[in-house]
Amino acid sequence: MTMDTLLKDAPARPRRTLTATPKMTAAAQRLGLVEVAPAPPVPVNHKPAPELPAISQKATVDPEAAAWRRQRLEQHNALIMALRRLAPDLFAGRERDHPPLAIGIDKEIQAALPDVNPRIVSGVLRAHTGGQGYLEHLAAGAERRHLDGTSAGPPAPGDVTGAASRLAALRRLRAPGNTKPERDAAAVVSRPRP
Repeated sequence: MTMDTLLKDAPARPRRTLTATPKMTAAAQRLGLVEVAPAPPVPVNHKPAPELPAISQKATVDPEAAAWRRQRLEQHNALIMALRRLAPDLFAGRERDHPPLAIGIDKEIQAALPDVNPRIVSGVLRAHTGGQGYLEHLAAGAERRHLDGTSAGPPAPGDVTGAASRLAALRRLRAPGNTKPERDAAAVVSRPRP
């Protein structure tokens, strides 16, 4: 069968109409891109909105999910304490004292602590490498370190520029008067893994 035959035999798709949000419409009007007709009048005999549940009602929490979150947090905290004992120069102290970690340090941690779940290691490292102090050291080009404290060489230029942009987004997110944190948070959260 040829592509023309397939397309001819395929049922036609109905056309869809896109509607703009009020912000999009207002922006288009300001730029003079579109003239908007007045909105149709709201019908007078509309049904009242259904009553919402009272605010005083507490949301139900799934006990299994809560237990899982508690267990995961305990595992994270236990790994952080183990890393502070294992490599105090890399993980102990204040956040701003954390040097950049070697590429592949997760494998070094797994070798040193084989009983730890790799997902826990990944989560702890993601939180550690997303901190402001860590990003400042990486953006400054500080040498990466292995788990034993030896040098792993300087970071790649792409890592330095990526850290600088993530750091700038993090600072904008934490800036006083920031009214649109979701944009900056997306930039910080969507960073590549170390």
